[in-house]
Amino acid sequence: MCLKELTAVGLNMPLDRILLIYPPTRGINGISDSLWMLEPLGLEYVAAACQGIPVIIQDMRLEPDIYRTIQSFRPDMIAFTALTCHVNTVKDLAVKIKIRWPHIKIIVGGQHATLSPAELEIPQVDFIVRGDGYSVMKDLLSPVKFDHETAGLSKNEDGVFNHTVVRGYDNFDNQPFPRRELVKRYSRNYRYGWHFDVSSIRTAVGCPFKCSFCSVDSLTAGKYLKRSVENVISELKTISSQIVYFTDDESMVDYNRMMILADMIQKEGMKKKYLMWARVDTVAKHRDLFERWKKTGLDTLMLGYESPSAGLLEKYNKNIAVETQIQATKYLDELKIDFEPLFIIDPDFDGKDFNTLKAYVKKQRFFWPGYSILTPFPGSPLYAEYKDKILVSNWDLFDGAHAVIKTRLPEEEFYRYYREILWGIPLFNRIRALIRYPLLRIPAILKAFIKSRFNNAYGGKNLS
Repeated sequence: MCLKELTAVGLNMPLDRILLIYPPTRGINGISDSLWMLEPLGLEYVAAACQGIPVIIQDMRLEPDIYRTIQSFRPDMIAFTALTCHVNTVKDLAVKIKIRWPHIKIIVGGQHATLSPAELEIPQVDFIVRGDGYSVMKDLLSPVKFDHETAGLSKNEDGVFNHTVVRGYDNFDNQPFPRRELVKRYSRNYRYGWHFDVSSIRTAVGCPFKCSFCSVDSLTAGKYLKRSVENVISELKTISSQIVYFTDDESMVDYNRMMILADMIQKEGMKKKYLMWARVDTVAKHRDLFERWKKTGLDTLMLGYESPSAGLLEKYNKNIAVETQIQATKYLDELKIDFEPLFIIDPDFDGKDFNTLKAYVKKQRFFWPGYSILTPFPGSPLYAEYKDKILVSNWDLFDGAHAVIKTRLPEEEFYRYYREILWGIPLFNRIRALIRYPLLRIPAILKAFIKSRFNNAYGGKNLS
């Protein structure tokens, strides 16, 4: 006997079981699934909307055989989430699933579906979710009839997708907590760098800043939306992991809120380590905030330095100065807070630009800097600027590790410089980083690292 009868949006079928899937990358940038693999928090929220219906979350990065799951679980609906680099994978899976199980309804949501749904408009996809997946799924599964103009839901009607406006986010405090129990079997594998058994928490979405390479502003219509501190504390109490990754795009932007949150965590006696994103100007302006969080358990910060070039910082609309970067570096070193300074490799770089960046990183004595190639992701201001200049049609390559617009240097020379800067981390730092990993993890990490660096260095040309 079915638990829900979905006729409001035209499914006209009983719905007994739902399978939610996080797809793998295609191996072009295998380091992403080897060193940075966070729990599929968005799907856990979607699962929380599936009240009264059996639901499974399958993380294909760790459990790739979904066909076996479909045969045993027999879902009526399969929902994928997809970043831009997952688009091809999800489309291929949708086609294969429909061939074997044509009755299964297929939904695709996530960042790319929200910002650029056209690439997902294939006959095998029944619905595209744009915006807050929790709210859309809650409406989709509601027994109350509603019309086809439901915000955030695009329905395939005889091959034509009728799109509505992107679904905004409701009051976060009114949403149930994500269903982490559905990924418990994977939890020991979720990691960020050398941190394993990492849980994720979302305390806010959006960002008040408007960097030109970022699509976050489009995802939230320019809004910065926060959960109450009390609600965050309540969720933290349910997390068993000792390491918590904040998925917020900029966790520290609200000084007063984060001071209160730190105070409440200390008052509750929570002994956890926290990984967060922040801006260098926030660090430079509020040293006392980071000093407080160091005492609260702040372990690692990720910061977008982007470039030592004032011209490029202006191009990226960062609204920071190189002097601010240096001040932030000084404070974090004094506070003994680990941090990852992240830089952008611009396709317009020539040899001098690469060497300038290398010299700056060396002078600042960064422990483990990160580099990504400037990629005009859908929804970002840069995408509108570069859309007609994109030379690569393969969405697999939109991973921040490959140039998708024309490089100033010949491609082989560009990737040679890129390889040199990736391997430019001092040997002593590499050894220090490696010994932080659990011993049994080191062989797999080394293999993935070498494979990724080889593939990145050649722009993915040597991939099967």
